[in-house]
Amino acid sequence: MELSVEKHDGKNFIKLGDHFEFNDHQAFRDSYKDLKTGESVIIDFRHLSYMDSSGLGMLMAMRKSLGGNGSHIQFINCNEFVLKIFYMVNFEKLFVIPASV
Repeated sequence: MELSVEKHDGKNFIKLGDHFEFNDHQAFRDSYKDLKTGESVIIDFRHLSYMDSSGLGMLMAMRKSLGGNGSHIQFINCNEFVLKIFYMVNFEKLFVIPASV
């Protein structure tokens, strides 16, 4: 996975590549390991075309690691495929997710 991390205006942006799966576990963990509890994180799904169930697990692990209720973790640029998955597993109750594409 190609993943990039940037910081702008006190917010941390994690931009995912085209796949988000088990093999990406360490790179994804490294992207947020230095963040403090409750720090604002925005995950950009713009280029994502495939995600397996371990991708969902990695998002949950990040939420647990960063503490809080998930209101400081926002998902942006989710395509229809990704949104359907997130709403199917009720992620809208755990993260800030757009209502539609």
